[in-house]
Formats: sequence, structure tokens, C-alpha cells
Amino acid sequence: MSYFATQERPIFLNFLNREANHASRGGRNQEQDIRAIDVLTLTHCCGMTANISQIIEYSHSYTQLKNIVEKLIKAGILISTSHSTDLGDFVASRQRIYRNVAEKYPMYFGNTGELERFPILKRNNFSMTKLLRRDIFDYDVTRFPVLGSHALDTDLKKFETGIGRIQAMIMSNPEIAITRGNIERIANQGDLSEPVLASTAHIFSARYFDHYKENNDAVIPSGVGLVGYLDDLTFFPQYDIRVLTQALVSLGWHRLKRLHEVRDRAYASYGNALHRDFVLHLNSFLGATFTEVSRRANRPLGADNADTMRRMVCNTASAFLDIAKDNCNRPITSFDEFLEISIDAIRDAATREGKRNTNFAREWESTMGTLRTVTVLLLTATDTEDDAVRGALALNGFKHQGFRSAGKAVASEYSRGANQKIFHVRSSAGSTGASGSELTANDAFTAIQPNYTISVGICFGLKRGKQSIGDILVSEMVTDYEMVRKGEAETRERGTRVPAASKLLSASRALRSQYNEGVPLVHHGELLSGMKLIDDADFRTELISRFPDAIGGEMEATGIAASASRLLADWIVVKSICDWAEGKKDGDQELAARNAAEFALKLSGIIFATDLSEGGSE
Repeated sequence: MSYFATQERPIFLNFLNREANHASRGGRNQEQDIRAIDVLTLTHCCGMTANISQIIEYSHSYTQLKNIVEKLIKAGILISTSHSTDLGDFVASRQRIYRNVAEKYPMYFGNTGELERFPILKRNNFSMTKLLRRDIFDYDVTRFPVLGSHALDTDLKKFETGIGRIQAMIMSNPEIAITRGNIERIANQGDLSEPVLASTAHIFSARYFDHYKENNDAVIPSGVGLVGYLDDLTFFPQYDIRVLTQALVSLGWHRLKRLHEVRDRAYASYGNALHRDFVLHLNSFLGATFTEVSRRANRPLGADNADTMRRMVCNTASAFLDIAKDNCNRPITSFDEFLEISIDAIRDAATREGKRNTNFAREWESTMGTLRTVTVLLLTATDTEDDAVRGALALNGFKHQGFRSAGKAVASEYSRGANQKIFHVRSSAGSTGASGSELTANDAFTAIQPNYTISVGICFGLKRGKQSIGDILVSEMVTDYEMVRKGEAETRERGTRVPAASKLLSASRALRSQYNEGVPLVHHGELLSGMKLIDDADFRTELISRFPDAIGGEMEATGIAASASRLLADWIVVKSICDWAEGKKDGDQELAARNAAEFALKLSGIIFATDLSEGGSE
């Protein structure tokens, strides 16, 4: 199983968090944070993520760090997220929840113009404040998931002694943020001791980290230096800052003079073929090295021996990469040249060590292996849908790799990491015609041979009152409403009902849980499809009468389903409500298209994660 199949994930920059740094007495400076970001930028290629509030609050007084974060966001490497819909909504929410400690957050209560440098690129379908409140009010020591991620085993016991007073404080202030600053108000009145306050801050930070990581399928880096916290060692050593830094030094990182001099080039090259190749080689090498270190240590990695294991991995990797020192004095003229030389050095070191050590060789060959690629095809039919898909691809770390012929159509190719590919193909509206969805999908299926296909876009809803504009409809089956038998006595439905692929349907149902507490909602059911662009209340009423269980309708799905059934391709339809098949207005199409595209990309993420970890698809 390759490294990319099992490990590569977006990186949650958890250490850019003022509350957590304060709670942990971290004592880092911005140069250390910048170096950590530089290392992660160079050694991984699935993007980074952080909540916009933590970015703004942490970097407020760090000019250089603020500039680098801004560049990362502009380059599409760092995806800034928020539960708020836009910057105005975000600032208003911060003023509301921080009103008790306004002096600690001047960025929200003075001139907020500078915040425009940090746009919200992706909306979270969860509210962190709500999740933390739920943790506190549903607290149960037997199921409180905190240990093992940024909190000490003693924190929970201290936290328990103050849980009643913490609950009372939060209940009396229903809109305040769950932060150390607000809890300090109680401590200053003598209600909580300093040890309880510190442990409570650890608990809050730990839950914040875990919630964000889980909801964004992200990895928390270790070895950052948050004194007072346990490291999350789930993905050690490939996401450990100290191990990665030492490996880069062993490869002659200093030959680039200073990374800030080539930072722009690194951002421009992020995620391209050469960078992905470097990431694959480096992290496969570190995984094989860790296997050898674990064999020597003869004990599993844990919090009690993490520092020792980290030193052993650093020293062993440096020794294995000793061959790279032959080139250390050779000047490097470009960032790409550094990557090329480093790949050669890693490959030579792995070959040499593999001849002496079968454990190392076995792990190296397994993680490098034959790189299996999973491919998803996204089909759209309007300009608005195209724009939404392109935006969602960029926000989820997919880089455009060019164009490819797909029969009579042209496919745009995107990739993330080394083995996640998405092709985007556009048809005309409707199923029939030379460029309709049926023939276009048939050409794309034949040329690209995707593992999975998702029809993405806008539709009309049929359950007004239970549905809202922007809600997402996912097809359990697609029904052709055009095919009927008209008789004098009765009308019979003759349209086919084609079920969606079981794995895509199962994954979409699992994903629905992330939308339960927010907007939009997700509805699964029968989706109607036909050639009519419906803007007629009477016809809408007729459809509801004919198909009482249908949740909505659109124009392309019957063609896609027909082609997919003939070629045995796995497919599903993900569309969002822009109208009710009457009184159409174009204003809601962009919202609906964005919601559908975002859901389709999250669904693709689940498919990539499960398929690549299992080594195959249905």
C-alpha cells in the first residue's frame, strides 16, 4: 500500500492558535512558526487548512507570518474556513461571542479593514462553539474523547472538579465563546484554581483540535513544540516537524540559501508532478526508516517514548542519507533542481539500505509500490455549474494538470497528491442531442474509465416546506418521467428507474451526518429526470401526483444513467435546489451550484480515502 494511499491528508495548522499557545505556555516565536510552515509546504502536497478566526487572532501581531499566510491563501495551498457565510457575518459573530473579553481581541472591535486580506474560502458545516458546548453539557467521563490528542491524563481529573461551575457560567452566558479568556473571568473571582483553569484550557483546545481534524479529514502535525500538550502521533513520523526538518537538512536544504528566497517558487510548484514525486519518495523513506527504528527499539511508539523515538528516527534517517552529503557543496540554481537532486539521493539511500536490511526494503517497496490511482468523473451541464466545480476543486487542494480528449468532448484533469484524480467534463443541458449528457457521458466513460462518476449541479425541489433553496438532493434512483403510455382509460408510467451505485450512495449517507446541524440539509430519494425546463405550477403538481415519493427533478440524469448502465460504470447524482419548478429566478443558481459542488468534492474525498486504504473499489 503506497504512502499516498494511507497517509497523505490536508494538514491542520493547529499551532496557529492563540488560545492553545497560551494554554500550553508554548513560548514560540514567529520565526519558528514560519519555519514549520515552510517545512510542511515542501514535504506535503495535499494542502493545509485552518479556521479563519485562529489565523486572524494568532497572526495579528506577527507581520511576517501574516504576509506568508496571506500568500498561502492566495496560492490555494491554505484553505481558510469558517462557519460564517462571509467576512461581515464572521466579524459580527466574533463581536458577539467575544464581547466579554473585547480588549483581548482588538482585531474585531476596531478597524476591521485589514481582515479583508483573509477571505473565507470554505464554509464549515459545523459550528465549533456548538460542538464545544455539546461536549461540556453532555460531559460523561466514560465517553469523553480527549486523551491522546493534546491533553494530559491529569487534565481530565482537574477538569472534572470544575465542570459544574463551568457549565453554570456557560449557561448564564449563552453566546460567549468557549475560551480560556472567558473562563478566566471565573478564576479571577476565585471560583476556579489556576491548575483547574489550565487543565480546562487544555481540554477546550484538545476538543477544538479533534473536532476540526475530524470534520475536515485533516492531519495534526507533531513536534511543533506545544509544551504542556501530548502530540498527536497518529501519522508519525511523516508529519513530524522535527523529523521532516532534519531530513531536509540531511538533503542539503541549506543549498537553497534561505527558503524565503525561493518561497514564491515553492508555492507555484506546490502539488505539481515533481513536487508530488518528491513527497512520495521522502515520506516513503521516512516510513521505512521508522519501521527499522521500531524494530531496534522493540517497543511501540507512545507518549512516554515519543522524544526518544523522534531522536532515533532523525539520527537514523541522517545516517541513511549520508550518501546525499556528496552533493552538499554543489550549488543549486533552482527549487526544482533541489527536488530532483533530493529524489535521486533518497532513491540511492533506500537502495543501499535495502540491500542490507530486509525490513527496510520491504516497507520501502510497500509504500513506494505500484501507485494505484482512483479517478472520479464530475459531469456538469451549465456555466454556473462549471464555475462552482472549478471553485470547489481549488478549495479542496486539486491542481489543474491540463486537458485530455474524451471522445467528442474535452476533459479538464485535476489531481491531489499522487493518486487522486478528478476529471471534469461538460455536456449540454438535457440528455439527448449530439452534446447531451448521454453521448457525452458515454465518450467520457470510454476514454477516461473513471472509478466513479458524479453528476453535479442544480435542480428543482418537490417537497416545499420540508426542503429549502440550496438543500442538496442525492439520487437513490433516477426516474425518467417523460416515458408514459397514454390510453383512453388510464396513463401508465413506462420510464425506467435506475438505482445509483451502492458505494457512492453509502458514502453520501455517511457524509450527510456532517450536515445535520447546519445549512444546507441533505435529502436522499427518487430524482426525476426529463427534457423539459419546467416553469409551470400545473405541471409541477402533475409530477407530484404521478411520483409522490420524488424529492426533485432535473434534465441530465436519465442520459447519464443509461450510458452508465450500458458500460457498468458507478454513478450518482448530486444536485442542489435552485427553484420549485415554477416562478424561476436565476439568483439562487450560484448558491445551489456551490452547495452541490462542495458536497460532491467531500463525497469524492470519502471515496479516495476508503478506496485507497482498501486497495480497490467495488
